[in-house]
Amino acid sequence: MFSSNFAFLPKSNMSLNLALSHFNTENEFGVRDEGSLNPLQDIRFDDFSEYTRPIKGFNNPTGWPDFFVTEGEYPEYAWSNSDQWFGRFTSKVQFNPSHQVYLGLSGTRFSIEKFHVIYPYHVVPIIDDYAFQPGEYSFFIEDGIEHQDLFVKAGLRFDRYDYDTGTTYNIFSPRVGFSFMIKGDLLMRANIGRYVQPPLFDQLYTFQGYETRTLPDDNPILVGNPHLEPERTIATEIGFQGQLSEGINATTTFFYKDVTNLIGTRLIRAVPVDYSTFMNVEFANVKGIEFVLSLYQPLIEGHLSYTLSYARGTSSYATEGYSEYIIEDPDTILNFPKIDYPLDFDQRHRIFIRTTFHLPYQIDLFSYLYLGSGFPYTPLGGKGDPATMNTIQSPFRKDLGISITRTFDLGKGNVALSFEILNALDFRDVKYVYPATGLPNDNGVRVERNDFAGGWSLFNKGYYHPSQDLNNDGYVSGRESYLSYVTANFYSMDWPNNYGPSRRYRIGLKIVF
Repeated sequence: MFSSNFAFLPKSNMSLNLALSHFNTENEFGVRDEGSLNPLQDIRFDDFSEYTRPIKGFNNPTGWPDFFVTEGEYPEYAWSNSDQWFGRFTSKVQFNPSHQVYLGLSGTRFSIEKFHVIYPYHVVPIIDDYAFQPGEYSFFIEDGIEHQDLFVKAGLRFDRYDYDTGTTYNIFSPRVGFSFMIKGDLLMRANIGRYVQPPLFDQLYTFQGYETRTLPDDNPILVGNPHLEPERTIATEIGFQGQLSEGINATTTFFYKDVTNLIGTRLIRAVPVDYSTFMNVEFANVKGIEFVLSLYQPLIEGHLSYTLSYARGTSSYATEGYSEYIIEDPDTILNFPKIDYPLDFDQRHRIFIRTTFHLPYQIDLFSYLYLGSGFPYTPLGGKGDPATMNTIQSPFRKDLGISITRTFDLGKGNVALSFEILNALDFRDVKYVYPATGLPNDNGVRVERNDFAGGWSLFNKGYYHPSQDLNNDGYVSGRESYLSYVTANFYSMDWPNNYGPSRRYRIGLKIVF
């Protein structure tokens, strides 16, 4: 890895900048060799050909067999390498005090390799093995003109994407923005532009060489599409900002984004077998308004923002169609949403409050408060019906952080000690809820005591396990079997990732010289 930057000033009104960098990233994922515990050495992995099938069994604290994997290994092994060369050249020319031109070109050349094995213990393992050298290249020019209280920027960007599969895309993206003083301290600004986002490499290349194209459970495999187009966004923003009084500023911003060519997944009927692939079939729209109030005083600084936003579309993420329809509910394959609905990241209200108190003895007290609406989710059975998709909100989101910093002068530099408390009030921030109940620790599974007959004993083992035998009498009653199942179900659904982090503490040291 290396990164370098060179700046030149050939003339008083001209600047040149050249940046070069190289990065290499290698990742390996698999079952770790139990002997590779030396922290000074790289982790070694078991040979994936020796992996055995994961099996759910009794050997767990509840003694119930249907919830926890107790034998075998995780059924995947993956190795990948990404080599990236990047170069960028930019230039600014100030023709006169009110006219500046900014232009540049950049290029990134990738060399990517990936080897991925799924179900290595299967008769015919699923193997994804590819190597490509895609490239991304761009050129832009921006013209900035200032006249009295009017400032205008107009630009054009050209992007070329080469997938190394015979597919290339050349896209021009115009952009324009302006600002001017309406009256006194009131400024209006607006901009509109087109932006593009290339597909992820896995969406282009994954499983291109895999011929069977079905998983062992007969579900269609998800295959990359080397002809995917970049996603395109038209973004518009209009804002007003001004000074309400000495040290108090206010800003209002309206924003609107249309995203087309969004990547989704669809089932392809084919011979000899069906398969799924990525396609440019989705769209999204994001709009809203943001209010910001800022305070700047010698002893206190404050920032308050409120955002009202709406995010609607036909897919919240690229593989939603594959996971929610094709795999999870095959009966809805032909019922992909044809109208928009609230997306998973549609958060209606957000409030941020940041304050900094400048106290004597170079002490700064900082705090932030975040309040936000819960994200939407779909009630049980609502997938496939846009009228009910993401129509219920999860619990309210909140967070509070506090930090204090003491700065000491040290010659020409200084030393700063800080103590920070994250989630200071230890809020139980719920990130995910189960659709059946709207709770993070209840998946809606309901069983009755009479559903469990019991009858297993130490002498007629069958499904007997000591963890189910709560009174250790050598016999598992129906009640004990019922309690074992309820406990196992609770352990399996009370997932830590359903919640945000609890209270944390951090100590920091910063030295400036």
